[in-house]
Amino acid sequence: MKFGQITLQEGGGFGTFGYCDPLYVETGLLTKESDIYSFDVVLFEVLCGKLSIDRKKRKQPVSSSGPANNLGTAKMRNVTKTSHLGRLIRFVQVQARLFVAISLRVAVLWDTDSLKPKATLEEHSSRITDVRFSPSMSRLATSSIDKTVRVWDVDHPDFSLHTFIGHSASVMSLDFHPNRDDLICSCDRAGGIRYWSIQNGSYNRVFKGGTTQVRFQPCHGRFLAAAAKNIVSILDVETQACRHTLQGHLKPIQSICWDESGEYLASSLELWNMWENKTMTLSAHEGLISDLAVATSTGLVASASHDKIVKLWK
Repeated sequence: MKFGQITLQEGGGFGTFGYCDPLYVETGLLTKESDIYSFDVVLFEVLCGKLSIDRKKRKQPVSSSGPANNLGTAKMRNVTKTSHLGRLIRFVQVQARLFVAISLRVAVLWDTDSLKPKATLEEHSSRITDVRFSPSMSRLATSSIDKTVRVWDVDHPDFSLHTFIGHSASVMSLDFHPNRDDLICSCDRAGGIRYWSIQNGSYNRVFKGGTTQVRFQPCHGRFLAAAAKNIVSILDVETQACRHTLQGHLKPIQSICWDESGEYLASSLELWNMWENKTMTLSAHEGLISDLAVATSTGLVASASHDKIVKLWK
């Protein structure tokens, strides 16, 4: 599918690791900059007389300085036996002592203390785009390029409990409402946002607003933050009216997350205070940040990057 200068590849990214634009692999959006990225890699190899990728060497985690304290880093190179060097792995959600990393069609539950895998979720037919824990139940949900949303039991994740079908395009993100156990929200690449009933297995509301990521405001759940291109819209959950429009990013926003109070919103490690219209930028990773997550019970914020490092912040 082509939209002006942009080509949308629904089947996921294609290309050689080390030469393929990381943003294209992550989002499926193919632009002229994707070709420029690959050309620059080859030009670098010609000028330096070295290959861009040395598979015999493993890069060590790099510590980061900034206003927040970096609590630790974890290399996520070998998530499962089916993972391959160069597959993009995104840190998705923290809940108590569990977090989830995804690699293409597979999601892996990890223990934050031991950094060891506890379970593997693999039912989607295409790349998984987002994973969220329920704040009140032992449930998690996954969204995928295959246009479906699946709900899982965290304690017994051998198979999914529900599969939601209805999106007309790849589902890019989802989230559980903090107070309504039966409500899940999801968004797709076409900008469609749907509210789903877990019990009924059907959607009860459809509207436009987000293409990249959606996140409910913690605690009260009055607002829904929806990212599209380089703008974050703050929508009223009941009326879907846009209450705030946050602008300032020069590039497309990859990820957003609230703090536990619901007063601050972070987008690709730029911290927003909506009420005072102020921002604070953190120098966090060497590579492109692919996702952010917050643990409301511990106050931890996690960031994941194309440099294949996951960092926990407080």
